[in-house]
Amino acid sequence: MDLFEFVAKEPKPLRRELKMNCKKCVFFSLIILMSLSITSVFADRDDFNSTKLGEKWIWDNPAKDSSYDLKEKPGWLKITCAPGDHDIWDVRGGGPAVLLEAPNNYTFETHYVTTIKDNCSVGLVFLNEDAVGNAKSPGPWCALFTQPGNQLFWQHAVGVDKMQANVANGNDAYIKVEKTDKNWKFYYKEKADDKWTLIIDDNYDIGKKHYAGLMVKNWDPGPEITGYYDYVETSWAFASAVEPYEKLTTMWGHIKQK
Repeated sequence: MDLFEFVAKEPKPLRRELKMNCKKCVFFSLIILMSLSITSVFADRDDFNSTKLGEKWIWDNPAKDSSYDLKEKPGWLKITCAPGDHDIWDVRGGGPAVLLEAPNNYTFETHYVTTIKDNCSVGLVFLNEDAVGNAKSPGPWCALFTQPGNQLFWQHAVGVDKMQANVANGNDAYIKVEKTDKNWKFYYKEKADDKWTLIIDDNYDIGKKHYAGLMVKNWDPGPEITGYYDYVETSWAFASAVEPYEKLTTMWGHIKQK
């Protein structure tokens, strides 16, 4: 006998009480399901609202002289590249990066703020598995970097500075990549509520296994350079840096101000 059959056979006063309790159970069940659905919406986003990176993030610092920080500006990931030559060119080089293992097809977006200087770049980087942690690796890599003059450069190991796009503000930008097999589409917007604008569309083979992330670099040599990253949002779920008791703060990250 199920619950509703039981209710139907009881006296009317008890039946009304049981029906009310059933309705309450259904109501609270819906509330729980809605809460779970809200949580899942943000399961692929990290707003850097913790004091440490999530377990799936990789801190890749081949030169061992750069740093990252989550405490100076709460809600932002700060990556600082030490003065010198930390380029990524014909080999991996020494540019510090924070990385996630990536699938073959995905989207990956971020919002960064920096004060760009000569011989310095801030942006997105994508490294073949052989290039992670190996400054001398010629393994495939590609990147979208800002440079002085409000320009974003599409670079890769066989076509450095292959394409570039002029943008409204290279020091404070939202950038996104859509990767489908060997095709890379990069988008830009100046403000959070703006529509994405396609700026780069190109093909490049980075290999079967690679990592996507955030990089700050300099060269020839360059001064110290810092990039602040507001969030990372991807089309695949990853372990958020937010601790369990802080998970509600990820929702606040969507409306937080600098």
